[in-house]
Amino acid sequence: MMAPTMAVNQAHVGTRQAWMAALMARDVHGLDPTAAAAAGRDRIVKRTRQLELPERLRDVGVERADFAAIAHDALKDLVVATNPRPLTSVEEVIDLLETAY
Repeated sequence: MMAPTMAVNQAHVGTRQAWMAALMARDVHGLDPTAAAAAGRDRIVKRTRQLELPERLRDVGVERADFAAIAHDALKDLVVATNPRPLTSVEEVIDLLETAY
């Protein structure tokens, strides 16, 4: 969920995703903020693959049929409540889940 969530939040976190790229040994000097943020997400995906961790929700047995229940529960969770980009509807959470599926 990390890379898809970073993509959803990119416009709301300023340069913090570029900072993550730099921390993970990616030179972001000269990149515009959008490209630098994408580099941060790319580093997360690369590290996930290096560690042989699941990349998608379907890789851990989550089915699309589960999305509505997950979204309802997520809206009650403090992590979602404090997300940089406000997620206020079941549909918004389902859209995020789709990108991670």
